[in-house]
Amino acid sequence: MKKLFLSLLLMVAAFQVSAQQPVKFDHEVIAEGSEAKIAFYATIEDGYYMYSTDIPKGGPMPITIRITESKGVEMVGKLTPVDEPKTKYESAFDMKVSYFTESAEFEQSFKILDENYLIKGYLRFQACGTAGCVPDRYKFTISNGKVTVESAK
Repeated sequence: MKKLFLSLLLMVAAFQVSAQQPVKFDHEVIAEGSEAKIAFYATIEDGYYMYSTDIPKGGPMPITIRITESKGVEMVGKLTPVDEPKTKYESAFDMKVSYFTESAEFEQSFKILDENYLIKGYLRFQACGTAGCVPDRYKFTISNGKVTVESAK
């Protein structure tokens, strides 16, 4: 009976953590001629932190970008943080990790090859705090410079 109760308690706690959205994103397209970038702005809830892009293999989940559909553009480089992240040693992974608190900004550059372009994709990231870690996605669509945000779930 104790095992059943403990299992139910852990399931409720996990559900509460997964129902949270401790990181909110916004983004915009900044274009100068045929050179452009998507600027992603994260607001991180107090008590949480989000890992940066340069986490070594075997570590926690870094923020990554995945382009699921593109037309009339060529992606250039990789998703990069604008500000310098904080670093700390995490014994659970036996490594130094980089992370952000409060806010973060990331950029993804691309070339515009056709004025009627389309980019669909998502950011995949993880926010952690005292209540545990919450993996999440931020879906976006950019059509001819116009930004649309889709439901993350």
